[in-house]
Amino acid sequence: INALCMAFYARSEEARQSHAAQNFALRALALEDALSKGLPIQKEIESSQSYLEGIDKDSVLDLVLASLPEDTRNNGTDTQLQLKQKASCVIVCC
Repeated sequence: INALCMAFYARSEEARQSHAAQNFALRALALEDALSKGLPIQKEIESSQSYLEGIDKDSVLDLVLASLPEDTRNNGTDTQLQLKQKASCVIVCC
């Protein structure tokens, strides 16, 4: 019975870790999608941070998320197309 309990616990822990990894991957993809579209990312950051609190309170990822600029959080970033347009304007203007 003890062996069955240990096997069940190991399997449960494996499933929990797998679920946690998949869940965090989904949050990372949502963040990447918002960044690629130039959208504000505050909602995605808060979602990721609240999730990290539940699984890893001293995560380096939490520090990375917290270090993102406030302007980017609230207003988003330039898309690749916008950056290309800005770069071509700088080249032409100079």
